Formats: sequence, structure tokens, C-alpha cells
Amino acid sequence: MPVLIGVLVVAVAAVAVVAVMRFTGPGEPTAVTAMPNRYQVYESGQANELLANRDDDPRPFTERDFFAEGDSDIGSGDLAFTLQAQSITEDCTEAVWGSRALAAVESADCSQVVRGGYVSADHIGVAAVFKLRDVEASRTLAKGLDPSEDEEAAEGSEGGGFLLPPSSEAPFDALGTGYSSAEATVNGHYLLVLWVQSKDSASAEEVEVLQDPLVTLSRFDMPIYQRINERKNFLESNGQDTGTGTGAEEDATGTDTGDTGAEGTGTGTEGTGTEGAGEGAGAPQGTG
Repeated sequence: MPVLIGVLVVAVAAVAVVAVMRFTGPGEPTAVTAMPNRYQVYESGQANELLANRDDDPRPFTERDFFAEGDSDIGSGDLAFTLQAQSITEDCTEAVWGSRALAAVESADCSQVVRGGYVSADHIGVAAVFKLRDVEASRTLAKGLDPSEDEEAAEGSEGGGFLLPPSSEAPFDALGTGYSSAEATVNGHYLLVLWVQSKDSASAEEVEVLQDPLVTLSRFDMPIYQRINERKNFLESNGQDTGTGTGAEEDATGTDTGDTGAEGTGTGTEGTGTEGAGEGAGAPQGTG
């Protein structure tokens, strides 16, 4: 399995942020509007170079890319996630809530978002891939989903917002009621967002180690790897150099909205960051 190289992450410890709101509008189902306690942003050097612009990769994803019949579950080692809800839409505003996140989606010129809701024996997981204008738009959306932005906002500002799961039914309605962890990876003009929580977590104050389910769920981005290979083969067939840098020169922004500690997950060969208390150092990870 190919591995994205050159991931750099800088995580900044911040005050724990969690917001859980349930609302029902006229004729609308109850929406799960919550934010994770921990959030980090990573960058992928190879995807950022080969898939930097949507104009070079305009083909939309289909259900077959992510949810092929008989091949829609995600597993790694002893941990396995089963697909329980899915969504593909060109209206990316359907995938986020809150004025901050909505503004970020609109400014990033999002043309498609794919979401999967997964359940394992012990965890609830949501994965999403946003197809955006370019790599800078991907960084814009990653920042727009950052819960710590609310801490920095002026008092009285509306702010708020994060990813909406593809279903508001159980068990996804429990997201945000306990301690949850999320991360976003800038993959060129694609942004991968992962969000997990233990099924039995009932308090946002009880920090948990959620590295393994995040790494397992990161396999959701395999269709992006396929696009990378397609783009590389296309360039090589046209006599163009596809040599990519390590990505170490890229300045990845990231936040950790838990207490101080250490962890590195991410999808690549390097990844370090700070994490809530009780989470030990995480080894560099790859999705291969």
C-alpha cells in the first residue's frame, strides 16, 4: 500500500473545547452539532505537489470509489470499522454546521464531499473527504474547522462549527457527549477529516487514547492515493518529472484542544503533536 511521505505537523495545546447542541428545525431531523476535544492538522507533501489544484483532477468521486459493494468496511490489525451511514453530495454546506465552518467551506470553493459513518466494537467514527479548489483552500477549511478558533474569537462573536456526521441517528448522536478526538490532513486540494469517540465515553473531561482508531479510519483516504498514482502516471507518460519533495519545508498548522501530553497519528511517515493528558507518545504513522 502506498504511503504518503513528508507529513509535518505542528500542534498547539489549547484549552479543551467541546460543544454539544441538538436542535430540530421545522420539518428537519435533529442534527448532531458537536466539536471534538482534540483537533490536529497534518500535511501531505506528495499529494500537495501532485494534486495541488482541482483543475488538474476535476473528476468527481463516486460511491464505488469509497463504498464499493462488499468492500466498504475499514480494518487494520484487530480493529475493524463497519460502514453504517454514507453520503456523497455536491452541496458541501450539508456536511458542516456553524457560521465559522460554513464560511470556510464556501471560501474553499468546495465542489464535493464524501462522508462515511463507521462503528467498531468499541468506537464511533466519522470520515470525510472534501474536494476543494486547491491546496490553499484545503488549508483554509482545515483552519475553519478548528475548535480553538472559538477560543480566540472576540466575545459575542457567533463562531462555532465542525463536521456533521452523515447520520443523526444512533450511535452517531452520541458524538460530543464524551471525549472525542479529530484530525484533518491536507492532501492537495482534498481535505481528509477523521473524528472518533469511544462508545462508552460519557465525560469530555476523561481524556482517552484514540490514536489506534484514528489511524485505522485514515484508510478512508485510499481513493486519494489512487488519484495520486493516476496523476503521477499521467505526468510520467507525458515526459514530466514527478519527483516530489519530502514536505518537511511545509508549515503545517495544527491544534490540540486537550490538555498537554504527546501523540502523533496522522497519515504519513512523520507526525508529532501534543495531546490530552494520559496519551503517550505516538509512533510515526502511515496509512500503508
